[in-house]
Amino acid sequence: MPRERGGPGRAGAGGGGVGGHTGAPPLSGAPWISGPDERLVRIVLHGLGGPVEVAGKVYELEMPGFGPVLSDEQVAAVLNRARAFSDEALPPVRTDTVRRVRERFADREGYWTAAELEARD
Repeated sequence: MPRERGGPGRAGAGGGGVGGHTGAPPLSGAPWISGPDERLVRIVLHGLGGPVEVAGKVYELEMPGFGPVLSDEQVAAVLNRARAFSDEALPPVRTDTVRRVRERFADREGYWTAAELEARD
């Protein structure tokens, strides 16, 4: 599989959620966006590092966590905006879900890996 590199300081998934020059994987059609709400929340709160496969490509990336700087409402809003790029009609991520996940993993240090996230689903 082809590999693309992303890293700290890289912008998000590009205009329209289709990836692009940023090196980030596309949001459109990504199972990470349409998957469980709790998994998405964990990514935004704590970050994601290491290889991630999206649309047949493996991306070596590092996305920082935003838990320390975003409120539960802001995390939900960011995720709902990202889900707007999905080809599916997805339910909104609820603020109470963000709050519950934040509390459950309050002691988490470091980025999640794709393997860890997939094992918890």
